[in-house]
Amino acid sequence: MKSSDSECRTCGEKYKGSFFLPIAIIIALVVLLVGYGWWSYEQKQIEEENVLKAKISAYTIELGKLDIPNNDAQFIATLRYAEIKDLKKSDFSTLKTQVRAFEDQQKLTNNVMRLALAQPISELQKIKREVDQEKYSACLEAGRMLYSLSMGAFIEGMLTFLSNDKGADDKITYLFTKSIVQGKEANKVINECESRIPN
Repeated sequence: MKSSDSECRTCGEKYKGSFFLPIAIIIALVVLLVGYGWWSYEQKQIEEENVLKAKISAYTIELGKLDIPNNDAQFIATLRYAEIKDLKKSDFSTLKTQVRAFEDQQKLTNNVMRLALAQPISELQKIKREVDQEKYSACLEAGRMLYSLSMGAFIEGMLTFLSNDKGADDKITYLFTKSIVQGKEANKVINECESRIPN
């Protein structure tokens, strides 16, 4: 074996050693960067989930003040802040038409004598059933549920009025007030929901 061969082998080992260290550092940096990126992503997801939970919790409490049962309130709150995936502007037209029909019938009902209320109330019940048959997603469904609750309270108030029970005035006032505030909330949710959908 020539002496030069020995020197080349030694020289090669030195080169191998000098290449290995930078490569190892680069790999370590890549691993650290990927790990940090994943950790940051996880933290962001956790923060977003916590914010969402806080919004749902706060809105559930707000709906409770409108005399909406807790289970319904939680479901409505979750739907209000759910991600919108498949809603279009045109999806709102059916519900809006039904709400206008109910409001028009309300006005007629308010001008009818007690003895003639059975038919107008029947029409209100029919419209509410149509609203209940529709199923949407996300915030539009939240608005539909709120409108249904509002309609139900108004119909119950009219039926209580029709029964002519003594001492029912407070209950009638309570039900009509409940219907009004729930209807306003439904309108707010629907308008907010529609504004989130691109044209």
